[in-house]
Amino acid sequence: MDCSHRGSNCRGLAVSVFPLLVIVHALAATVWTGGHLVLDLRVLPRALRAKSAAQVRAFEETFEPLGLTALAIQVLTGMWMGWIYLPGFQGLFSPANPIGMLVGVKLLLLASTAAPD
Repeated sequence: MDCSHRGSNCRGLAVSVFPLLVIVHALAATVWTGGHLVLDLRVLPRALRAKSAAQVRAFEETFEPLGLTALAIQVLTGMWMGWIYLPGFQGLFSPANPIGMLVGVKLLLLASTAAPD
């Protein structure tokens, strides 16, 4: 759909896709969070008791492709939803715009997890 001409219905298209984005975003977050809960509550305690990193590495090899895919989906759907609510990301970090502030803080938190050690 070409959204460059006046009177286009792109805003309507964005609004209609939003619920699907929320569902996909939440499912990806569930996979990402669930995998880390399994790691933290099951795998890591066993590995620490056994004093062996092999269990952690084995879990990581299994979970990593799924987890990174889920993370990528979260980033993409999150950015898309942010673009719908904040066209051109105008109002990002603006105290007058609660959604802009929330999206900005989430982006900062995401960037902080990707920062090199």
